[in-house]
Amino acid sequence: MQRACCAFVAAVLAGCGGGSSNGPGALWAVPSATTPDTPPTPPAGPAPEAPAPVKKAMLIGISGVQLSSLQALVQQGKAPNFAGFTLMPAYTGGIVGSAGQQPTLSEPGWATVLTGTWANRHAVQDNAATQLAAPSVFALLSQDAVPRHAAASVTRQEPLAALLASESARGAIERLSLCADDACVIDSTTASIGAGTADLVVANLSDAGAVVRTKGIGPEYDGALQAADAALGKIASAVAQRRQAHPEEDWLLVLTTDHGPAVDGFSDGLQLLANKTAFIGLNKPGNAAFTPTDASSQAPTSLDALYRFASAADIAPTLLSYLGVAPAGQGVGFDGGPLIGAAGVRQLSASVGPDGASVKLAWTRIDATPASIQLYRNGRLLQTLSGDTVQFVDRDAQGWIEHQQNTLDYVVTANGVAVATQVQLFYVKPVALPASLKAGLLHLFSFNQGLGDAAGAAGLAPFVAGKTPVFAADGIDESAALTIDTAVTGFRLADDVTAANDRFTLGFWFRSNGTQSDSPLFGNKNWHSGKNPGLVLAVDNAGIKLNIGDGTNRADTAFVSFAAKQWVHVSVTVDKTNQKATLTVEDATHGAQIVSLDWKSVAAAQIAGLGTFGLGDDARGLYYTADGAPGIQAYDDVAMWNRMLTQDEIHALFASKRSITSLP
Repeated sequence: MQRACCAFVAAVLAGCGGGSSNGPGALWAVPSATTPDTPPTPPAGPAPEAPAPVKKAMLIGISGVQLSSLQALVQQGKAPNFAGFTLMPAYTGGIVGSAGQQPTLSEPGWATVLTGTWANRHAVQDNAATQLAAPSVFALLSQDAVPRHAAASVTRQEPLAALLASESARGAIERLSLCADDACVIDSTTASIGAGTADLVVANLSDAGAVVRTKGIGPEYDGALQAADAALGKIASAVAQRRQAHPEEDWLLVLTTDHGPAVDGFSDGLQLLANKTAFIGLNKPGNAAFTPTDASSQAPTSLDALYRFASAADIAPTLLSYLGVAPAGQGVGFDGGPLIGAAGVRQLSASVGPDGASVKLAWTRIDATPASIQLYRNGRLLQTLSGDTVQFVDRDAQGWIEHQQNTLDYVVTANGVAVATQVQLFYVKPVALPASLKAGLLHLFSFNQGLGDAAGAAGLAPFVAGKTPVFAADGIDESAALTIDTAVTGFRLADDVTAANDRFTLGFWFRSNGTQSDSPLFGNKNWHSGKNPGLVLAVDNAGIKLNIGDGTNRADTAFVSFAAKQWVHVSVTVDKTNQKATLTVEDATHGAQIVSLDWKSVAAAQIAGLGTFGLGDDARGLYYTADGAPGIQAYDDVAMWNRMLTQDEIHALFASKRSITSLP
């Protein structure tokens, strides 16, 4: 295996023009001093020009790689072929809470690798998808002005196989091999390399992923990674042999994985550090996006540290840029950027502003400050900005359609490199708050006066005595909001609403970082089980649902999507007499979503639960000590009425973007 690596390196060096022992002045032979009458040898004609380099690229995906395990094997000398690459951490699953956040599962991960986009654009959210909504590297290669060719090999049981099969059916992949095992993948891949007809060769090795899913992290998994190293050596040897026969070919090799396995080895799709930590390996020097100067190559210990590195979305633009194929700078583009050559910006994000009528864009610079930055929206130049700009607020609503979801594609171009992002905005013009919202108002917590109740009733109190509440001046009308770290404490309020009133409404503004997992948002029950008496609003990643139980039976709505890191208005109207409830979730990304719940299977009297409301926890204040994944949540204008609000009143609470305290 080491000989194969050496042959590969030697072939690369030979392709760079080394090997001659003559100096630059040795153009012809010098006459011998002992034969003065011998006429000098005429100069030779110009040497034939070396053939122009032919760019070739190879992507090798190894499923289920835990970066720290791989790095340990490399450091122990047990993965010599991986050691021949520069291996750097990378993140997958998007940035938590962004529009691009996606499950850390195999198929969404590979979809990002193949398209350079996150799930809000490629539309693959699970392991059952069969189509890509965004163009893949294969499609872009085949549609180039000079069409290129691609070959791919994958084991047929891998989720990636379905995506590749659909691309092959479209004619974007010239040769697709659906294999029974990794041995077949190796044979098919080396054959494609040797044939030389493909400009891009893609291989997926799946054995390591299969082992970690069944055996977890341990000796058997290390053995599977070493087997992947041996397979990598065979593929590298095939490239070296091809280079020896065709020295004009210049090969870029890229390594990666679909996502990091969870701590126990399984794929649960959560936004945890272990799941989100992937890696990228290159056989050529990378730019500052690949090897940031402010980070170590060791596996990061926090998400913030992980985000300093490249992402899975950078692989497609790296391959295409190297092969000379790239979308126009003002087009839709990729969510990532190339990792070789010039670097653009990174961590480009777009979020709808609290007014619901603006979009805040933010990014970080990778390298030296560019001369200027061009910002495009839907293919139109919006602004040319100074090179040191790192954020911009788009308040130009021209062309936005009211009461409809507007798709806004933004592209930021720096140093000639385009990086893109997409945001959905459901545009609603502001309306005035109706005075009727004061009728039947029992509780109102605007947090402008701490935890006190603006309606004059008893205030909120932390479940954990002595914990100081945290307020931030970023509420829905730029006033105070309550920020809750559920790992520290939630807040409680005596429930004088659900038992005393036949009809009532709960309503509040909410903002989440998108990391919760079926966790209590607001309710009066023990959320250890949905059958427990009472009601609760629960949040899961970027979905909210209503649950009502009586100790034996339960009734639940489906999860209703919402936009993480944006203010969302949530309301529940309850009719105990007819046992009907309505959940309304409204934000500037999805608009108003209204779901009805018939809970006649539940005993109505049990809706009173434990007689205490929990905000940022269940009614016991104990959920996160035993059951839940903590997260950061913010609340504003938490209100309760002894009547059912109309849908017009509920919509006005969202569309006004004003606190109820603003009513005279």
